[in-house]
Amino acid sequence: MITNIEIKEKNFLIFIIFLNLIIKFLFFFYYRDLTLANEWSVMFKNLDNFGILSYHSTQTNQLPPNSYMPPLYVYIILIISNLNLFDLSLVNKVIIFQIILNTLSIIFVFYTFKNFFKKNILFFSIIIYAFYPLVIYSSVQISSTTITMFLLSMFCFFHFLRDNIYYKYVFFGITAGLLILIRGEFYLLYFIILIFELIKNKQNFTKLLLSLIISIVIISPYLIRNYNIFEKVIITQSIGYNLWRGNNPLSSVDSMVSHNFIYDSTVDKSKLSNLSDNDFKSLSLLKKRVNSIDDNNIKYDLIRDNIFLDAFKINIRNEPIKYILLSCKKLLSFIFINFESNYENYYKLGVIVPEILISILSFYGFIYCLFNYRKNYFFINLFIYYSAVFSIFFVLPRYKLVILPALCYFATIGLINILHRFNLKK
Repeated sequence: MITNIEIKEKNFLIFIIFLNLIIKFLFFFYYRDLTLANEWSVMFKNLDNFGILSYHSTQTNQLPPNSYMPPLYVYIILIISNLNLFDLSLVNKVIIFQIILNTLSIIFVFYTFKNFFKKNILFFSIIIYAFYPLVIYSSVQISSTTITMFLLSMFCFFHFLRDNIYYKYVFFGITAGLLILIRGEFYLLYFIILIFELIKNKQNFTKLLLSLIISIVIISPYLIRNYNIFEKVIITQSIGYNLWRGNNPLSSVDSMVSHNFIYDSTVDKSKLSNLSDNDFKSLSLLKKRVNSIDDNNIKYDLIRDNIFLDAFKINIRNEPIKYILLSCKKLLSFIFINFESNYENYYKLGVIVPEILISILSFYGFIYCLFNYRKNYFFINLFIYYSAVFSIFFVLPRYKLVILPALCYFATIGLINILHRFNLKK
């Protein structure tokens, strides 16, 4: 029998979803991307025109295969491109699909948090998730972030689902496999969570093994594809580029100038004013090496990544303290606010004020949860893992959405603790 509380919770959820959709479609009309952006445009055209998954732009089908970008998002775009929906443009179809998935993720997060919070506190946590400014904005941008959020919300839901039955672990494995195909580094976090689950309850070994096998089945076609091409078992290999981009003389929080120096001949020279002659020479040499790679080499992406990895090693060896301090700056930008955001609307009051308040509240909740690690290990591991990854590489504002369920959880814990302390003082 449904209780009055459950009726109120469902009514609240319906209201939040309805309001959320209204706001997203308003953003759709005013702030949406009008074209496929950058890498997604190139990869989609190559896949659609030549049937080749490649990150490189050319007018022929002689394309070096991709090992740089995770494959799932571009395949989703390809599937959507074949759907005839009221003669909408491809970009509009993709964005509407993203809006729907992002709204569905609210439902998964709502029922995940029901395991931890009661009525009013539950409402607070879901309001943060549903109306977090970057969530609304990212849902109308061409980016894999919204799909990642949807899959992660499912991953959280099935992880905390109290029914300890096999279908839970089947869907847990499916979502994990898809997350690996959209965020290549997710596999390590997945293994960490499986190990913790096994330590917590060894009787679940068979079910956890089933989840692992299913996730491997999901990613196996792409693993086989990459092994046949590159003779390596990989989902992506971009660690060299990511490490170099985040740790070189031009690096900043988002390190866009680093990328543009190598690939954009129109880079703003004023951004190079603080560059020493030796640094400029080494970067110019690196650019020459990267641009001299044979475009027809089937292992282009691997060669490119190894060149960047060697450059990163030299940078770290020469100036370790400099890049350790830069990583600390990137960590603070990821956890709190990004002081070097390239998003033009990021610093508007409606975005930056909630960002600051939620960041501070969630960090307070995170510290509090550390004292009960066993209970909170899932969200703690999610928070620490991606904080470490992005502080080593580079930080874009939307990257924070990868840990949004953890941020909402910690912010709610932080609020509960503050209210408790306030009541005790009273």
